[in-house]
Order: sequence, then C-alpha cells, then structure tokens
Amino acid sequence: MISLQRMLSLLMLVLLHGVVTFPLELNPPRVVVKYGDSVSVNCSTSSTDHEGMGWEATLGGTGFEQHVNVVTWTVDNLTDWTIEPKCYITLNDGNQSSKVLPVILYKTPDSVSISVLSHSGPMVEGTEYQLQCDIQNIAPQQNLVVKWYKGNELLDNVTYSNVSKTPVDVSATLMIIPSRDDDEAQYSCRAELDLGPEGPQPHPTVTSEPLNITVHYKPVIECPIQYSAVEENSPLDRIPCTFNGNPPPTVVWYQEGRQVNASAPLARTDFGQYVVTITNGIGSTSSTVHITVEYAPKFNCTEQYEVKENENHNLSVTCTVDGNPSSKITWLKAQQEVDIPQSLTRENRGEYTLVTNNTHGKATHKLVINVLYAPEFLPGNDTVVVRADSDVSLNCSAEGNPPPELRWTNNTAEGNAIETTVGHLRTLYISRVTANATYNCTVTNRLGSITKQIHVLVDVPPQQHPTMFSTAPSTPGTMTTLQATVKPKVVTFPLELNPPRVVVRYGDSVSVNCSTSFTDHEGMGWEATLGGTGFEQHVNVVTWTVDNLTDWTIEPKCYITLNDGNQSSKVLPVILYKTLDSVFISVLSHSGPMVEGTEYQLQCDIQNIAPQQNLVVKWYKGNELLDNVTYSNVSKTPVDVSATLMIIPSRDDDGAQYSCRAELDLGPEGPQPHPTVTSEPLNITVHYKPVIECPSQYSAVEENSPLDRIPCTFNGNPPPNVVWYQEGRQVNASAPLARTDFGQYVVTITNDIGSTSSTVHITVEYAPKFDCTDQYEVKENENHNLSVTCTVDGNPSSKITWLKAQQEVDIPQSLTRENRGEYTLVTNNTHGKATHKLVINVLYAPEFLLGNDTVEVSAGSDVSLNCSAEGNPPPEMKWNDTATSKVKLSTEGRQRTVRITTAGIYICTATNIFGTVTRTTTVTIKGGSTIIIWVIAIIVLVAIVLVIALKVFCMCKKRQGYYNFIPVNQSNVPLMPLSTTGVDNHDPEGYPTKV
Repeated sequence: MISLQRMLSLLMLVLLHGVVTFPLELNPPRVVVKYGDSVSVNCSTSSTDHEGMGWEATLGGTGFEQHVNVVTWTVDNLTDWTIEPKCYITLNDGNQSSKVLPVILYKTPDSVSISVLSHSGPMVEGTEYQLQCDIQNIAPQQNLVVKWYKGNELLDNVTYSNVSKTPVDVSATLMIIPSRDDDEAQYSCRAELDLGPEGPQPHPTVTSEPLNITVHYKPVIECPIQYSAVEENSPLDRIPCTFNGNPPPTVVWYQEGRQVNASAPLARTDFGQYVVTITNGIGSTSSTVHITVEYAPKFNCTEQYEVKENENHNLSVTCTVDGNPSSKITWLKAQQEVDIPQSLTRENRGEYTLVTNNTHGKATHKLVINVLYAPEFLPGNDTVVVRADSDVSLNCSAEGNPPPELRWTNNTAEGNAIETTVGHLRTLYISRVTANATYNCTVTNRLGSITKQIHVLVDVPPQQHPTMFSTAPSTPGTMTTLQATVKPKVVTFPLELNPPRVVVRYGDSVSVNCSTSFTDHEGMGWEATLGGTGFEQHVNVVTWTVDNLTDWTIEPKCYITLNDGNQSSKVLPVILYKTLDSVFISVLSHSGPMVEGTEYQLQCDIQNIAPQQNLVVKWYKGNELLDNVTYSNVSKTPVDVSATLMIIPSRDDDGAQYSCRAELDLGPEGPQPHPTVTSEPLNITVHYKPVIECPSQYSAVEENSPLDRIPCTFNGNPPPNVVWYQEGRQVNASAPLARTDFGQYVVTITNDIGSTSSTVHITVEYAPKFDCTDQYEVKENENHNLSVTCTVDGNPSSKITWLKAQQEVDIPQSLTRENRGEYTLVTNNTHGKATHKLVINVLYAPEFLLGNDTVEVSAGSDVSLNCSAEGNPPPEMKWNDTATSKVKLSTEGRQRTVRITTAGIYICTATNIFGTVTRTTTVTIKGGSTIIIWVIAIIVLVAIVLVIALKVFCMCKKRQGYYNFIPVNQSNVPLMPLSTTGVDNHDPEGYPTKV
C-alpha cells in the first residue's frame, strides 16, 4: 500500500502539471570519436510507465528491450561517417518518444606540407609571394583551423564554413612580402581540429615541415664617418664597417676615383677621403669615410744649430716632429728638463736631448746648439813697463764664437817679435826692448772685430809702477812676460809649430811647419823616424812631411841652434789613429730568449782600434743612450777592446734592439764628426709570465657570443695557452653561449714562465619567448594566476603588454565576463620581440534572463512559456514537469520553450558545472465568476483525485518500487507571450518543435 505522503505528493504533481512525457537522457549527451575508435553511450529514463526502449543505428543498434530503464549503444570500431544513432522509448499507451545522439567522427590528416606557389629559389625583398599549405584527407572540414607561423609567431588563422563529414583535401594560402629580417626564416602551417569541449584536449594537431626561405636584398653599409688608422698596422679592411647584403656583397674601396687595395697597410701619406662601394645581384650602396693615419713620432731636425746671441731663434721651424697624433717636444740638458727662451745667450749653448711621444711611440734626438757672438776682450793690462834691453811678452786675451782670430800690428817697430796662440790667449814675444812702443791687438770673427792697444814703456823708474816691474836685474838673453795681473817673467826662445798638434789616420799623409821669428840663430830642422829634414842653415821655417804615416810611436821634434851654440827644441804631439776592423754585440753565457727580471751581461767586442785612450763606447737601446764607457789605459798601437753592460730586461724590452757604438774622440784637431762604427743590433726576446685583463662582469648574447669573444687581453711570452672553466669543468671557448650558460667562469692562461687566472661573471642575454597556453579558463570574480600561467623567458627581462582589439588594456586581478575574449601579448627587449595569442574564457554559473512569473490566459487558448538563461559553459535547459501531455518543447540558443494548453505551475531548470537555478511559471485561466470557477475547480479536483487514486492503486499493485517527486519552488520565472499555433510536431530529441 502506498503511503499517504507519497499519495499527496503524486496528487500535487498531477494537479500542477497534468500528463507529462517520458524523458530520455543520453550519457554523454554528444560524442566525438576518432575514426576507427570504439564508442559507448547510455540512454536512460526515470519513467516506469513504458513498455520498453532501444537504440536504432547503422552500427551498434540494440533492438527493442522491454521493461528496462537503460540501454547502451556500443561500437568497437566506428567507421560510418554519417551515423545518427537514435534512442527511443515506447509508452504504455502506444506513443513513442526518441532522441538522436549527435556524433562527430574525425580523422587527422595524412600529411601537411607547405610550398611556394609559382616560384623556386631565393626570394627578393619587397616582392609578394604566395605560400600554400596542403592538408591531405582530413575530416570534418568545418572543424579544421589552419594556423600559419613564422618561427613561433602566429601569423594567421584560417577556418572553414563548408560542412563535410567525410575526409577531404584542403589547401590554405598566405601572402607574404619578405624583408631582409626574414632571411633564413622558417614558415610552417599547422592543421588543428577544434572539436569542441567534448573533443580531445589539446586539439589534434599536425604541423608541416618548416619551409626555410632565403631572402636576397640590396646591401647596406654601416661605417664610421671618421676613422683613425695606425700606420703599417691598419689596412682598409680593418675599419669597423659592417657590410650586410644577400647575396654577400663584393667590397671595393676608392680614393679620388682610383680603386685601392683594401688589404694593404695604410701609410702616413694615405690619409684623406675614401669611398667604399658594396655590390650584389640586387643593387649597390656606397659610403664615405674620412681616414686619418696615425704613427709614432719622428724628429725632423739637424744635429747642429747655430744662432746669434740675443737674436730670436727659429728652432720651432728647424726642429719639428712628424707624428700623428701631434706631440709636444720636451727639452733636456744634462738630463734635466729646461725651457728654451725665444732668444738665446751663450749660457744656452751645449748638447740637448729632445724627447717626444704619442700613443704609438717615443722619439729622441740629440741637438748641439751653438750660440754665436762677437769677440770680447778678457781683462788684462794696457801698459807694460820694462828695463831697456830686456825681453817682454805681451798677452792679448779674447773670447768669441766662432773662436776669434787674434792679430798683432806694429810688432816690428822695436826689436824682434814672435806671436804664439794658446786657447783664448795670443802672445807677442818681443826681445831686447829699447824704446817705448804701442802694439795693437785686433780680434776678429765673422760677427765683428775689435782692437786693443798695449803700451810698452822703457826706463821708467820701478817705484812709479810697483805692481808691474820686478826689482831683480834683468839678464841678457832672457825675456820678461807680462800676464794679465802679474809681473813679467823670463822665457826661452820660441818655436812655433803649425799646426801645433796633429791627428792623423793610419797610412795618411801629414805636413807640419816649424817656424821662428828669431834671426839670431845658425839654423833649424826636424828630427823624426819618418820625414826628418836634417839641419837647415839660416832659415826661419822647416817642414816635416810624411806621405804614409805608419809609425805608431813617432815623436817628431823641431829644433833650433842659436848663434851661441845653445839649442832649443819642441816636440810635435802626434796622434795616429785607426778605426776598428769590426764591432759586434753578444750576450755572455746565454743564448735564446731572456726571462723577465733576470740579470744578463751584454758584451761589445771592438777589434783592432787605436788609440785606446781616445775610445768611447756608447750603449744604446733603440735610440736611447744607456751608457758611455771611456778608457784610461794609454796605448798608441791597435788593441782589441771589450765593453760590458748589465741589463735586467722587463716585458717592455721584448723585441728591443741593443747596439754598441765605438767612437774615437780625437779632440778638436781630430775629424768631425768623430769616427764611429756601430754594431749590428742585438734583438732580444723576453719571456715573461702571462697577465690577464678581463672585465669582472660581461653580458653575452645567446648563440652569438662564445667565450673567446669576451674582450679579454692575454699577454705573455711565449704566447699563453688559454683555458676556460666553469665550476671546475673545462668548457669550449669557441662554442656560442646558451641562455643556461650564465654564471661565474675562471679563465687561466699558462706559458713556460707561469700561469695567471681571472674570474668573469657572465650573464647571457637573449630575445624573449612566451611560455603560455593558447586557452585560459578562470571562474568569474576569482583571482587568476595569469602571471604564473603566461610568463616570458628573456634576458634582459621585459614587461608584457596586453592588447585586445589592438588596444592596450590592463588585466584586473579578478576577471569578469566582460574580460573574456582573444588577447595579443607583446613583449620585447634589446634582442628581439615576441607575441602570443591567448583566449581567456571566463566561466560563471547560469543566470535567468528576464521573463514573466505568472501568465493569465483565456480558457481554451494555448500558451508558449519561454525560459531563457545564460552561463559559461552554456547551461543545459530543462522543463522538469508539465501539467498535461498537450505540450511541445523546443530549444533556440539560450531559450527553452514549452507550449501548453492547460493551466498549472511549470518549472524550468538551467544547469552547468558551476550550479543549477530554477524558475517557476504559473499559468491561470481568466473569465467567469470567481465562485463558479472555484466550484468547478473543486468538483474537478475531487474527480481527479478519485481517478488518480484509483489509477495509482492499480499501478502499485502492478509494479513495486519507490518514486520521487520534484518539489515546486515558487521563484520568479518570467512568462512568455501565448502562442496560437498547433502543438503536435516533435523534434528528433522527443521535444515538441517551436512554431
């Protein structure tokens, strides 16, 4: 027996809804199946008032099954492209309801390929080309999306409106106009089946092999406007120009319209304007570069410079430096820096060292400045007092430059006079003075002439001139000499040699006169091992001559014999010299390269030179004078001489040239300049421990920066071996760095002398790339995690810009349905740009649209009740109960319509994964008296109750079980306008169709 509670529930359901149809539920409600795969779908009903149910299908039909609530359609290998399985139910009254299962049968393509239409070979920049993507044997076509890519960049989406359930061949095209940036770009097309939420996730996708394109384009040049080259080290092809073109262009350099060799080193005269022209099959481009050539300084200067005292010099013109960059001259005298005044005095004469340097080298030069000035007398007496018949010596002393010539006049007025010169002193020897006289001393050089008178007084009492006369009696045959500030003195008879001393090269000729002004003598001559003259009577001059002087120890002597038998003589100083046979330099007790910081002894060997005491050995490093060596040993004959120099070379001396110079300084009588022989240079190689100069931080570019491009300088001799390590592991320095290769590196360089290490912290920079899905779902008003889901991998890091409909937008932390749609994400850094397409799907629970809660209709008319709702995912709409069997159901978009002919309460349910909402609509009949309506209603109600009770009793006897009734919630359900159309047609799902 049915309980009272169940009877009342059933009675209420019948009163409210009348007769209902029996629903069919498919699980799943629709299927997407890969061609050849299996499929299984349940069809169920909650109604028991039916005879049975089953599936109709070309494959997997079940036949009619009696008294069951569930039937299953199963196919192990689905191959029917047009199959439409239908589940049906037969009611007890013989009526039948059915529902068709939507089936999508899909097949991925056999192949996807990409090609260029009507073209082969390289493309040309700026020309339009058509790419074609061929997709073979795919179904269904309406679900196909073809995506075009350049690299990872999405270029275009192609969709299809043609409906075709069976496999077809599809072609899609893309027009491109490539630029030079597209050279070596990879184009690909991707065939994707978007089969909806029931289809496989991610979508089945097949991508073509990439199409690599080559783009030919006109060359471009990037060259500096100005460039400074280094002489002998900088050909044109080392100028930091970049020549970009495809095919690679040919490069030609021109100067003044003349083609020049770009690989030849530039000389200092090669400065000026150059034009570089690059050409390929697409076109040509030119650029102009103004080139200056830099080089080490070099002096353009004489070794001697003469200037008149107190006159402005022109040293700035005479001594110049040729170098680029230009450099200042530093003047050194006795190794001290000095300033050169504009006008020079005699104090400024002497030897100077001129030094200059620029970034490419250093230069030195020796310059002797000779300051000329007119003669000037030195202090001395103008009057000399002597006793009668005594001899006197008159001195005339002067200086000047050039050294002046001194000459006495009126020197025969009294007695005999002889002139001699020693340095600045010109002496007049007068014998047997008897009378007062005046003598003129004239001093002359090319800058002027001056004259001085000296008076000789005889028999003047000595007490009148106490400072000028000796109190001792004079003796005949002696001479009194008056110096500048002393008394006269006794001297011997003079002999004058002209020249007074000689310097002769071994084997050369020589000739010297010996003369006297004295007449009181018997004769004179020369004594010598070679060239002696013998005694010659009554002559005042004898000449010593040798045609080939080879006696190293010769000492020629001129002699005079006086009338009284006494003899006077004078030896001629003779220096016989010989230049060396050879001079060479070597390293003692060592061969091969030197080591920095170690002491070595250089030796200069000079063969067969004389005389040794006049030898000066000068040591040079390049042009720099290091040392002077002189000798005190006296040796007139040729000897072999060795000089040594101790050096401790540094790395700066690597490649230095040492030399020694043997110089014979034979005095003012010797040859000028001094006879000199220089050794061949000794080139030294200095080995030294390597040194490193590396940046402590370095930013590399991915795939373009191996370790050996880091701007480190490795200096060592022998050239060091370079090894890079990361975390103790040796790495390949020529391999390009990848983005994962950042971190701390140690570079170690080693040679035979030692090793050195340096640490470099390396960051690897690269263009950005998105790590992001194509679809993103989030529930409305919940915080999203897009900052985690969509990230950018790039260095330097970059900000993401969000674009929607090509407008920049801000993404709020919580999204609403207004934020859904397709977005373009853009980011860039210094190495490139990346874009990504992202579709944001905002999900939310169902919500009813506006509608009527109560509908009042006239008796006997029909009405259509509409239930509209929205939600994401789109909600499933159901009318849960109807009052009678006279209903028709239809669905359009978000609207579910029921057409009824009886009054009652109708319940509409909208459901998706986020919730369920219901709305009730009450239908009432208008017209007639209210009391009559209530009476009729009560009578009808009682009759219905009795009929239903009887029927329920019979059914309970017939079937045993439990039944659930859906409670009615009186919420606001909008009413729709009445329909006045027929009601008997049904759709394939068993619902009445909307008219």
